[in-house]
Order: sequence, then C-alpha cells, then structure tokens
Amino acid sequence: MMTNKSRYTCLTELSVTIITMFLLFTSLFTSLAAELQFSKVILSSGKIVIPKITIEGYSESNYDRVLGPIATLHPSETWDFDSSESQSFIGAPAKVTAVGFYLRRRGFPSGFLYAVLYSHTGILGLNSTPNVELARSDPIDISTIPTSFSLVTFNFSEDQQVILKANVPYCIVLEGPRSGFVDNANCVQIGGDGSSPSHGGNWARYRYGQWWVMNGYDMIFYIFGYSLSLCSIQGRVMYSSNNTPFSGVTVEIVGHSVHTITAQDGTYHFNRLPSRAYTLEFKAVGYRTVRQTVNATAGGSFHLNDVLLAEAPRFLVYGYVKYVNGSVASEVTLYLEGDITYEAVTNIDGLYEFPNVVEGNYLLQVSFSGYRQLGTHIVNVYSNVVKNVTLAPVEADKGIPIPPDGFCYHAAFCSWEDTAAPLPEQARRDIERFASIVGKSLYAAENAGTVCVNEDFWPMREPNSWKPLIEEGLFEVFIFSLFPYLRDYPSDSNTENGPTATEWKIANGTYDDWIRTIAQQTKEFGYPVMLKIGPEMNGNQGPSQPGGSWIADFGANPSAYKAAYRHIVDIFRQEGVDNVVWCISYNFESVGAYDFEDYYSGDEYVDWIGVDVYQISEGDDPAAQLNEFYEWAVTKGKPLAITEWGTNWYYKNIPDADRARYINAFFDEIESKPEYKMIRYHWNSWWRFQDDDPSDYGYLPLTAAAYRNRIANSRYLEYAYQPST
Repeated sequence: MMTNKSRYTCLTELSVTIITMFLLFTSLFTSLAAELQFSKVILSSGKIVIPKITIEGYSESNYDRVLGPIATLHPSETWDFDSSESQSFIGAPAKVTAVGFYLRRRGFPSGFLYAVLYSHTGILGLNSTPNVELARSDPIDISTIPTSFSLVTFNFSEDQQVILKANVPYCIVLEGPRSGFVDNANCVQIGGDGSSPSHGGNWARYRYGQWWVMNGYDMIFYIFGYSLSLCSIQGRVMYSSNNTPFSGVTVEIVGHSVHTITAQDGTYHFNRLPSRAYTLEFKAVGYRTVRQTVNATAGGSFHLNDVLLAEAPRFLVYGYVKYVNGSVASEVTLYLEGDITYEAVTNIDGLYEFPNVVEGNYLLQVSFSGYRQLGTHIVNVYSNVVKNVTLAPVEADKGIPIPPDGFCYHAAFCSWEDTAAPLPEQARRDIERFASIVGKSLYAAENAGTVCVNEDFWPMREPNSWKPLIEEGLFEVFIFSLFPYLRDYPSDSNTENGPTATEWKIANGTYDDWIRTIAQQTKEFGYPVMLKIGPEMNGNQGPSQPGGSWIADFGANPSAYKAAYRHIVDIFRQEGVDNVVWCISYNFESVGAYDFEDYYSGDEYVDWIGVDVYQISEGDDPAAQLNEFYEWAVTKGKPLAITEWGTNWYYKNIPDADRARYINAFFDEIESKPEYKMIRYHWNSWWRFQDDDPSDYGYLPLTAAAYRNRIANSRYLEYAYQPST
C-alpha cells in the first residue's frame, strides 16, 4: 500500500520530469528559432509555425517552349493527345500545401484540373514516371485558366497535405479533366524548358493508356509548403590571385532558381532552405565559373570553405570587313556581344581587332548605316579567332541575308496531322513540337498548304495568318509556293484548262487581278518571304509522268512555265513588293525530256535556286542524288537551298538505322558544299519522325537522334528573336 509520503515523492519526481522536459523543449525551440532567424514562430493558439517556403521548383525564367497540351479527357486512350503531364523532383522534409504550374488556356475547354502528388518509379531525370497516388489538390475550373502564360496555384486541403522525405524522388502531375470538353483547339498548354533544362527531374506525358517518358524536358513548376527541417548555407568568395574578398559574385543554387550576390566582404548567405543536397554555382564576368556541392540533408547551419575564383583566359578576335563587291569597308563599328560587350572600328584596311576577349560564346554584330552583315556570326572564343565579315546594302538582300560560307539556315515545313484547330494555333503547335524534338528552332517556316490560280491567299490575311507567329519570334522568314494551275483541272495538258494552257493564260494577263491581290497581301504582310513558283516543274513534265502527277502536270512546256514565272515576278515588282526573294525550286532529277537549264527563268528573276530530294528506298545516297543538280546550279552564282528533303517512314522496309544513315549522309553532303545556304525539312505526311512517343506513328528514335545531333552544329542558324523596345 502506497503511503502519503510515497505519493508525495512520486508527484514531486513527476513534476520535476515535466519541468525538465519543458525547459529542454524550450531550449531546443529557442535554439532553432535563433538559428533560422524567425521573427515570429508562435501564434496566439500556441502552435509552432514554420513559415511557408518553396520546397522545390523550376522558375518561369527557364521557359522556352510549350509542353503538352492537355487536349483529351483523362485517362487518354488516344495516341494523338495528352490527358495529364508529370514532372519528377527530389523531396525535402516538408509538408506540401500547394503546387504551381505555368499554364495557358486555348479556346474554351471545360472541366476541372487537379494537381496530384505521386510516388516515383524509374531513374530520376532519365525515365521517371508516377507510381502511387499520395495526395490530390482541390480542383480548378479549366475555364478560369488565363489565356497568357501565368503561374496557377493548386491548393491541398489539410487532409491531403502529406509530408515528403528528404532526397526521395516524387512526381507532381497536372491531371486533365475526366469529364467536360477538351480538344486540340480547346485545351491547356504547359510552359516548359527543352533547350537546356537544368532541373534534375524529367517530364512525362500520359496518352494511350500509359505514361510516356520525355527526358530532356522539364515543366515549369513549384512545390509549396512548410518545411520540417531547414538549413542555412553561408560562405565567402575570394580572388584567387591575392586571397582578398570578391564582392558582386553571383551565387546560384543550381536547378532551383535561387541566387544571391556576395557582399563587400565576399560573403553570401542562404537562409531557411529545405534540408537536402545542393550544388552552388559561383559566377563573375571575366572569371571562370566554379561549382561546389553541400549535403544539407540533416539540417542546421553549413559554412563552406572559401571559394577562389580565377580570371578566365583572354584571346584575340579579329578579321576583315568587306563589301559584297570585294572592296574594303573602313570605319565600320562592330560589337562582340556576350557576358561582356566589346566594341571595335575597322581601320583603313578594313581590319578590326578585339584584344583581350574573355573566353566564352559571343555574337558578332555590325552597325553601319545602309548596310547589314550577311548571316549571323556566332563566335566561340576559346583560342584566338579570325572572323571575316561581308556587308551588303540593306535593299539588296530583301530581308533574307545570305549566310557566309560555313553557315546555313534551318527551315522546315511542319504539319503533324489534320486538325480543326485554326491557324496560327495549328502551325504554332507543329513548329514547337518539331523544334522540341530536334532541339533547335527555325529560321524559316513554310505554310501548311498550296496556293493555286484564282485561290485566296489565306496565309497572309487575318485571322488565319502566320503573321502572329513571326511577331512572337517563332521564326523570321515565311516560305510559300504558288502553283501555276487550276486545282481542279483535267489531267490533260492539251485541254482548254490544262496546266500548260493555264501557264500561258497567266503570261497573257488573264489572271492579273488575282496576281495583284496576292502581291498586295504579301506586301502588307511586311515580313521576309521566300516565294517559290511551281516547284518541281522538271518532275511533272506532262500527264502520266512518274510520280502519278501528285500535284500537277505543269512543266510540260518550259517556255510556258518560264513565261508564267516571269509575269508573276513582274507584277509583284510593279506593285512595289520588296519583301520577297524569288526561289526557283527543282526536283533533284528531271523525269522527262527537259532539264534544269530549260526551266531557268533568268538571273534577274531568280534570287535563290532550290532543289527537293528525298530518301525513298534503303541505301539511297544524297550525294549521288544531288550531284547533277549541284554541278549545274553552282555555275549560276546564286545561293542554293534544299527546299524540301526528308526520309520516308511510310515505307516500312527502310529500317530506322538506314534512315539515320541517310540523315547523316545528307548533312555530310551539305557541309561539304558551302553554296548551300538553307535546308528545309519536310516534316509532314510520310516524312515525319519523332522519338517522344513510341505509340505514335513516325516513331524513329535513331532518325530523330541523328537529325538532332547534326542540326545542333552552330553552322545551322535559327532565329534568335529580339523583342523591339
């Protein structure tokens, strides 16, 4: 039996224990609050609160393309469209309360979107896909998504706020509507990065009943919440030359869009970070970049060793500036633009020099009234560099400067599938998908249709116009073709309305009103245009010729063709159209009695000479295919263009490996012939390729990889958009 004294002793000991535990908790909490520099950590309710933080994310500054879109109800059972999008990431000890995605609405979709947190399967950054659902956000009405890209936040109710584990991979999913209405014209697009993604995870898309991995791409996203374990990182940056503090250095946490600048004493601080491993990057203009990794998984304060930055090597960049006629261009101002911008002026001999240029990648630009440099001069400065420049009068290039030897414009005809989506949405979607697959955007793009005699020229008019795409900087030059025939003519060149008769009617003025309308629409369009008249005329020499007259039998009479071609050009000139270059575009071989020269309309009517060539059979050799054309065309002294080319996926007997071989052989041929100044891939119909969806047609991963690897060469120029100010 317990005595009163025993009870008193037990109560006393219990009280001491409770007081001791309270003091210990208070001490620990005070220490934590001081360490994390919290100004307020206790609410009136007495609950301890750690402020909201960004647990993980990839910021809007990384946006360079559209991913998705979500254009079918979830779960998608079609090969054509996504119903959900996933991004993998590494967790930190924190409770998730909200998620943000960078979204844009197109048209008028209906239904509800969700953010859904999943566990992860696969290898992070390589083949991550969602596994088991862990939490689901409150719904957001898809019709409320803004029509311009904006950060849209999805909140998680309290019962759905799960706690992440440190350094464990997860997937966050934007789940599309399960009911309602979405299609390719009424959808939600996701902002992402596909050019140089630095986030450690990867994107995946849900279509045809499963997840498809899209490594090499990242979504713009944020994971918000309360961290249960925080850390701070601090240190100092010094000059390596004299060990003195280095102020003004940018210190960035790689992959997290977080950065700071070193203070006067060279110090930097990152406070209230989720506990995890980080890589810090130290950058200063004129100095070599340094990276340092810290494992802060356990939380607490981390003081890194001093980082020493050494000066980057410096080199000489120089060359001569001349006019197209070969004469010296003196007193011309040039700029070498990169992290640092350098300025130089040519001397009496046309020589310019940039001494002591810090290593790196630059763009060489010329400023000289009335003239522009031919081509874009990318300069990679890792040794002394010689770079010569040619100037042409502004009015002489008509908006499409001829690249210097060693450079070539990247162009394409992009049309993945027939769709009800109005232009420019269809064109934007297809161009962006092609660019995401091949890893480079376009300098020039061709319209998704042909214009025949007496047809309205829809690409140049609003609302069905490509003009907004140029204004957005998707590409710089618009390519289209006029065909000198009536679309529904009888396939007989001797009939009244046959192609030869139509060509003569064009030359004799029957269709002048139509031509003037097209000319005025082109002039009002205002942007650079490459116009082809009757391409592949030498491959369509009269009825029933090889190829089955797939578009026309025009070309049966070279005299009629040339007369029509010249008459169209003359009317454009009469109407004052100065934003057009004229391209005569041949089939790589002539199928009838007439040859290349027979159709040549004269130097004064031709600015560029083009040729169309395709792989039709296994073993085709592009060098052999192009040899006869090249030997003739090079004598004309005009820039040459591959106006159509591709490898045919439709013929299943051509292995993917042989298509990849053809791609590489084609680039070898182009790179051996500096006269080729543009290559335009025909990414349409049978010539399509892709490696982002194994379930879809045209899945040719080796072909896609071959194209992507070769087009990455800096010699192939894309349009670098600079918004007007």
